[in-house]
Amino acid sequence: MFQLFAKSALSVFFALGGKSSAMEAHRTILDLPLEVLDLIFHQLRKHHEKLNLALAHPVLEEGFAFHSRHLFEEIRPWDSLSLESWAILLKCCGGNVKSLTTSMKWDPEVGKLIAEHCPYLESLCCYVKDNNDQSIQTFLFRIKDRLKSVEIHIPYKSYPSIICSLLKVPNLRKLTYVSCDGAEVYDIKKLVKLEELTINTRMRLWHYCINIPQICTPLKNLRTLHLINVDFRPEGNMSSTTWPSLEELHIKDCKISGEFPQCPRIKVFLISRCRSHWDEVIQKFLTRHANTLVRLELNCNRQPITDDQFLALMRSARNLNYFNCGLEHSKLEREPYLRSFLAILRDNEFSSERPFELVSYNRNLIKNMRLLLPQIPNSQLLSLKIERR
Repeated sequence: MFQLFAKSALSVFFALGGKSSAMEAHRTILDLPLEVLDLIFHQLRKHHEKLNLALAHPVLEEGFAFHSRHLFEEIRPWDSLSLESWAILLKCCGGNVKSLTTSMKWDPEVGKLIAEHCPYLESLCCYVKDNNDQSIQTFLFRIKDRLKSVEIHIPYKSYPSIICSLLKVPNLRKLTYVSCDGAEVYDIKKLVKLEELTINTRMRLWHYCINIPQICTPLKNLRTLHLINVDFRPEGNMSSTTWPSLEELHIKDCKISGEFPQCPRIKVFLISRCRSHWDEVIQKFLTRHANTLVRLELNCNRQPITDDQFLALMRSARNLNYFNCGLEHSKLEREPYLRSFLAILRDNEFSSERPFELVSYNRNLIKNMRLLLPQIPNSQLLSLKIERR
């Protein structure tokens, strides 16, 4: 393999303008200066090709290190890397790495390499290998002072607690927790410094009812919350519960079985592909938080608000500048409703330089509105877009 890469690399060198005399014909790729090796590595488009060349000889490893001196701030495995490839990659580039995703199966030996060669690592995504392996806890302890963001995927219910290990990470601000364990998820409430949290149960049939307010209410610094594949089922009266710092709430592929807490700073509210028989819950939340909302996306199995409720919301939500909704059977394509909508946009001080964005996958609705807009005053205040599904 080395001879193949050497021959190919020398061809690249001469193609780039290298001299080819009788004396120089006896030279090999190992005699080339780092600057030329850099050009050769640059010609190899695929990362695994670069690694294979670097593995061929220590001189080429040095050339790879020179070539990669400003690269690999973020590493996401492009293939199933061998331990040897990980060793070369992290030895040469570990000092640049700030964000790293391990392979789909956790390897404790890779963990040792990361701990040794990545002193500036801030963001980590890893996948647990089996439910008897506790090496990941040891690994997290070794790098605990570096981490600010962790994404962990756990396919087992009985895996030893990861959250307990994360409690020892002093600067952890962002957590993505992908697990089907309905019990350990409640330990997240102990991570009181979290600012961004994602909970994904991996179960599309919502097998786990989770009392999300019990987890999130103690997290006073939480600004962004993503819920995926969760049965949102709070207990008790939510009107007295507050998430004081929350600015973004994203809910996807969930079942909504209860009210949301008060979110006095909420700016972004997104519900996508959710199942809910509590339309009044969504309506109540929107009405209660109209003053702060800036971006709103409602793409449920059925439209949770009517056209009249939408116009009423627009009258009170003066900061709202983006709305994405299916708008099935909407009356906004009728002139009276569209006139009322544009009048509200005028009162809310939108302009041609800063129009309101209305997005829908209902192509017929958007097309009909576009045909009607030129006939109505203030049409420049509205920007219409079709979302591809």
